[in-house]
Amino acid sequence: MRVIGATRRAVLFSGMAAATAGVLGGCGGATAQQPAAQTLQPATVEWRHLASSDAVLQRWGDFGNDVKAALAEKKITVNLNFESTQMWEKLQVEFAGGAGPDVVYNQVSWVIPGGVRGIFLQLDDLVKRDKIKRESYSGGAWDSWVWKNKQYAMAYSGFGECVFLYKKLFTESNVALPKLDWTWDEFLDVAKKLTKGTELQKQFGVVLFHGGDWQLTGSSWMMNNGGKVLSDARDKALFGDDAKSIQAFE
Repeated sequence: MRVIGATRRAVLFSGMAAATAGVLGGCGGATAQQPAAQTLQPATVEWRHLASSDAVLQRWGDFGNDVKAALAEKKITVNLNFESTQMWEKLQVEFAGGAGPDVVYNQVSWVIPGGVRGIFLQLDDLVKRDKIKRESYSGGAWDSWVWKNKQYAMAYSGFGECVFLYKKLFTESNVALPKLDWTWDEFLDVAKKLTKGTELQKQFGVVLFHGGDWQLTGSSWMMNNGGKVLSDARDKALFGDDAKSIQAFE
């Protein structure tokens, strides 16, 4: 973790493993245009993270202890706080009142409105200073946090996707198991062949599930099939207009 400046409103940035989910970014009214080399003074830093599960609390609590230990010699006190509900709403209210955390968990649905309004600081100078390379990240893991060529956050974790096959259904329906390099068209064909029956006895060839979050499941299908969630300028949602997105969802 890097600290720029000595005040509470200083910018903090933590860049870790490249992935696609949450990010950490500076929050508040300072700018990132400060000299790279400064003498650090004793400081207290608030680091806030979303408490989505007990596992998150445990994992980030342990990591927070490592951060505290690493920065102790630099006279930097790090307070890791967890927010369980309405985190984005509270961030906006705090910012309007001139307050807020120094480092904060972020989401792709927050970063653009937060960046536009100055809630999240631009990290470009820090990225350049620490020699963080665009090519070290996947496209989504990097571009998701950019607005008008300005970096407002960095990816630190993510999740993958996989398909589970219930072999019994294939055997009973006399459908061959797919090969590892099967295409989306073949996936759809298999799903149709495995779908049969009526009403309460109907069997479906594919079940989509992501914890009930259809916005996550939907965007996965859209993007995996060449669709777009946002325009290239990232100023318009394309779901209702983009033919590939609609086709993928169907």
